[in-house]
Amino acid sequence: MTAAPDLLCEKRDGVATLTLNRPERKNAMTPQMLCLLAEAWQDLERDDEVRAVILTAQGESAFCPGGDMEAMVPVITGSREPADEWERRYRADQTEISRIAFLNPYPFDKPIVAAINGDAVSGGCEILHATDIRIASREARFGLREIERGLIPAGGSLAKLHRQVPYCRAIEMVLLCERIPAEEARAIGLINEVVEPEEVLPRARAIAQRLASFDPAAVQTAKRTLRQSWGLPEEEACRIQQQSYDDFMAARA
Repeated sequence: MTAAPDLLCEKRDGVATLTLNRPERKNAMTPQMLCLLAEAWQDLERDDEVRAVILTAQGESAFCPGGDMEAMVPVITGSREPADEWERRYRADQTEISRIAFLNPYPFDKPIVAAINGDAVSGGCEILHATDIRIASREARFGLREIERGLIPAGGSLAKLHRQVPYCRAIEMVLLCERIPAEEARAIGLINEVVEPEEVLPRARAIAQRLASFDPAAVQTAKRTLRQSWGLPEEEACRIQQQSYDDFMAARA
């Protein structure tokens, strides 16, 4: 029997659902998962039938703990030969594959709803920085553990976290390596909503379906403009907004 892939992708009614699929390892990331994520983002960006995306994971206790060290480290360091085609691909182009997998940065204009079914730690927390609306289980926890392992975050936190939550909370998460509960994550602005575990995916689907019901050009232009103007001086941000509006209206003329 062929093993199920480390990432599942389902498209239905304008919504694509990406599911991290290693529940036996708490959905820890592998070369295969990262390669498939990179491929999926590129495919979904090109697919005009897809108007919104849900990012979620299998199981009930874990969203993702980051990289599976047993699977990732030997490939990254070259301490052993790649065991399969996924490892060969990742070994040959790991920087670019990781950049796209984490959208770090990668121009993805369609809205992404995160359905966080459990703990999101290290890379599992970092990939959330690239999502737009985040729904979490009441039992989920969030954290970055790289520093306590003698590493540094490489999936986007050092560039994005302090743009999304207050600096004092960002540096606390990065340096202290402590996990924070879902309600605290919501209070600091890391996630949008906290719901009961069984409500996570239904709530995310409802939001994604609402997003998919809107004009896709309007949604994508608004998201792209917000991202482009993020953190800029007001005058420059207003210039970008006006240019986006002018281009949007010209395309409809």
